[in-house]
Amino acid sequence: GRWGTFSADTRLYPDPVSEVTGIHNCNQGLLAFTMRGVHLINPSGTDQFSSVPLSSEIGCVAPSSIQSIPGGRVIWLGDDGFYTYDGASVAYVSAALRRDFRRVTKTRMKQACSVYDPRTREYRCWVSVNGSERNNMCFIYDGAGWRTRTDIKASAVCVTKDHRNLVLAAGEVRTDSGHAGVYVVDHAHNKQDTELTEIIDSRTSVIETSWMSSQASLSRKTTRVLYLWLRESEDADVTIEVFRDWRNDVIETV
Repeated sequence: GRWGTFSADTRLYPDPVSEVTGIHNCNQGLLAFTMRGVHLINPSGTDQFSSVPLSSEIGCVAPSSIQSIPGGRVIWLGDDGFYTYDGASVAYVSAALRRDFRRVTKTRMKQACSVYDPRTREYRCWVSVNGSERNNMCFIYDGAGWRTRTDIKASAVCVTKDHRNLVLAAGEVRTDSGHAGVYVVDHAHNKQDTELTEIIDSRTSVIETSWMSSQASLSRKTTRVLYLWLRESEDADVTIEVFRDWRNDVIETV
C-alpha cells in the first residue's frame, strides 16, 4: 500500500513473449531486461505502472552484469557486447572488444558477474572464455576505454557497503591453485601470511603493444613508450623482460 509499490495481485508483463532476464533501478525508473529488449517501467496514476520499450533488439544475457556507473548511466552485458543507457538512448560501448568477444563462451554468458569499484571508478565484468566452466576473463571499463585481466576466476563479486569500499570476489586466484574462497581484490595483504606473500611476490604481468598498423603491415613503426608507476612498499626487485614480434625469445632483461 505504500507509494511507488505494486498493489495486491498486480502483474506487469514488459514483454509478454519473453522472460525477464534482469531488473535494475535508474534515475528514470526501473529497467526491465529480456534477451532481446529493454523496457522502462514508471508509475502511471495512483497505483498503476506502465512499461515503455527502449529497444526491441538489444537485451541483457546476464542479470549479475547490470551496474550503475558515473554519469547516471546503467551498463550491462548483451549478446554481442556491453551496452549503456543514459536516460535518453541505449548505446553500444564495447566496439574495442569485438575480437575478444569471439572467445566468449555463449552458453555460459548467463553466469557472468560484475561490480562497480567506487575507488577506481571502474566497471568490472567476469565472463567465461574459451569454453571455461568458470568466469576466467574480466573486462574492465573506466568510462572511456577497456582492458582485461585474467588473474581471478570469479563466481560472484560485490563491494562492501562501508568506508573501505572493498571489492570481494568469490572464486579462485590463478596463482593460488587448489584453493577457492573469498578474496579481497587489489588490496594490501597480511604480511604475516607467508604463503600468500610468496604467491604475490611471484606474480607476472604482461603488457602487449602493437608495432605495426593495418595500413602498412610490412613496415615497423616506432615502439610505444611504456611508463611503470611503482609505489615503494618493501625491499624487493622487479624484473622486466622484453619480447618482440610475438616470439618467446627474451631480447632484453632489466
